[in-house]
Amino acid sequence: MIMRTRGFTLVEFIMVIAATSAVALMGWVLFGPVDNWMFTQYRRAGFAENAAAVSRIQKEIRRIKAPGQIQIFTATQLRFVDIDNNTVDFLLSGTDLMRGADVLARNVQGLTFTYLDKDGNATAVQGQIRVIKVKLAIASGNQTIRIESSERIRNLP
Repeated sequence: MIMRTRGFTLVEFIMVIAATSAVALMGWVLFGPVDNWMFTQYRRAGFAENAAAVSRIQKEIRRIKAPGQIQIFTATQLRFVDIDNNTVDFLLSGTDLMRGADVLARNVQGLTFTYLDKDGNATAVQGQIRVIKVKLAIASGNQTIRIESSERIRNLP
């Protein structure tokens, strides 16, 4: 009795390669748009969180009672008394942007306050502060979204 060992024919081998190629092509076609969509979603979420935090800081800065009521004004912390005599404090705690005990934003990569006088020059003199510039960077996915804004202290020339 003669036993014949069967292997793959050339046609079967070509069919397997074609099927594998088709599956790989479908993966490439499908995952490209998914990656783009995820990139866009991370960017949108990061920008929204960043913009909301900066907007809140701007609103609070407009409520500073007077430059003399600014208690701490470093590059990473701002504390002042507002027009309702409330103490407001913004600072970076780890990767959280804090307003007092409340978290304004998470995954913060950087927070910088710059204090400007009436001519737009940086100042370290409390009574000369007229404008406060805020730079905020938040990580979202594998991206970092940065927003910069400035706000004048109310009722000052």
